[in-house]
Amino acid sequence: MQYRSLQPNFVAVVGQATALDVQVTDGCGNLVGPGGQSAQVSAYFSDNDTAVGMTHIGNGIWQGTWRPVNASGAVVLRVTALLQQGGNLVGGVSAALSGVVNAPAPAATTPTVTAQGVVQAASRVDRRSATPNWFQQTISVLLS
Repeated sequence: MQYRSLQPNFVAVVGQATALDVQVTDGCGNLVGPGGQSAQVSAYFSDNDTAVGMTHIGNGIWQGTWRPVNASGAVVLRVTALLQQGGNLVGGVSAALSGVVNAPAPAATTPTVTAQGVVQAASRVDRRSATPNWFQQTISVLLS
């Protein structure tokens, strides 16, 4: 298995989607996918986050989305692949991939998006009651 999205020493943030892509081959170097094969690929995390089942998107590439739950600091990711071959269940485990899971930035520095509008992070100004031409005025000021 070869990781395609995350790299060693990756950084993930609690609650934010993190793409997981791996390319899976069998012991003979053949790409593993669902065509004529019964395969299952899943990602597992050392911080006890829920395992992520992965979906084949073509050319032996399996994809999933991880939304970290635990701000545990260091985390190790491993991907397992199980394949039915000739009546036997065979499988493999990827090399460990280490990274870090951080807590999200404090709310004061992250824009807040609600049905009523956006509260800016830069100035902490509530723009929900802004005039309709606020955006145009802001751009004019920034460009001058």
